Amino acid sequence: MKTWLVVLAVAVIVSGVAMADYASDMNVAIQSLPVSPDLAGMGGLNICIPTTVGVNAAQNGLIIESNFAGSVYGESYWIDFKKGPRLRINAGNVSVRLGPGSLKLNYYQVTSTSTGSRSIVYPGEFEAESVEISYGLKLTDRLAVGASVFPLSTSKVSSSLGPFTIGEGEGKSQGAGSLGVFYRLTKKINLAGTWNIASEQDTEKQLWFAATKSTMLTNSFRGGVSVQPWKGGTFGAEILHMRIDRPGQTDSATKLFYGAEQYFSKHFCVRAGCLNERLTAGIGIVLGKKDNIWIDAAYLDRPVAMEKYWGESRAWMLSLCVAW
Repeated sequence: MKTWLVVLAVAVIVSGVAMADYASDMNVAIQSLPVSPDLAGMGGLNICIPTTVGVNAAQNGLIIESNFAGSVYGESYWIDFKKGPRLRINAGNVSVRLGPGSLKLNYYQVTSTSTGSRSIVYPGEFEAESVEISYGLKLTDRLAVGASVFPLSTSKVSSSLGPFTIGEGEGKSQGAGSLGVFYRLTKKINLAGTWNIASEQDTEKQLWFAATKSTMLTNSFRGGVSVQPWKGGTFGAEILHMRIDRPGQTDSATKLFYGAEQYFSKHFCVRAGCLNERLTAGIGIVLGKKDNIWIDAAYLDRPVAMEKYWGESRAWMLSLCVAW
């Protein structure tokens, strides 16, 4: 019995430390995740590619350069961890042309598809949900700007010791938004930048102890450049810097992303890149009489750098977009 109590005590201590740092580490991981298979295949270049599916709200303004008035987009994203749960991310958005730009409504949902963690004391089950409203407009032939707000953003996580839940955590957004800019330096070179700020209240509970609450403030700056040296070819690189402030603790992280895309015809392309020091790959297919249907797929080795919690990871992504 004494040995069991010692093991339980150690597990609670380790779990407590993990839960305290978990929110910050997961925040960095989420900010680094690619938002679509086409961008994932290019190493997660989320803001500098001339497309309307990135996280840069200014990219919404690029719809003016197309012949379409709107689009509907759906995506599934499977992430498998060696020691943690298997996650599925479902995402969807609707974009409509409005004035000199477009308005977009994004929805994200993350659920655990496995029965729980394959690790004893670290966080296992994970759920999250988020809604984003963004608008981007093209101010000149070269410059587009945009902004977004997140009226809903929540997450839940739990840690277990065998069949027992020994820790629970919940995060709720108290306010989040972003600003973005997309600038065509020349016909072949694009520059982009975003700033995201979010305030989140975290509630943590360990065993029978009373729940504790804390506030986490995240500031994220992301900059990037893309080059289109020849027809159908695109290369890009981005840098993300984050500062995370919690009571008595400040963390920071910097990450690099880079990749390329090549269309071999107007209906087919291949992509490759680097995310979290591992390779990414993807393909894209364009269908429809008006070339208005896009099917994209990607594979990522280590999409989430959370080894100390859930072990190594890998992911598959698939999406369908229809424009009109």
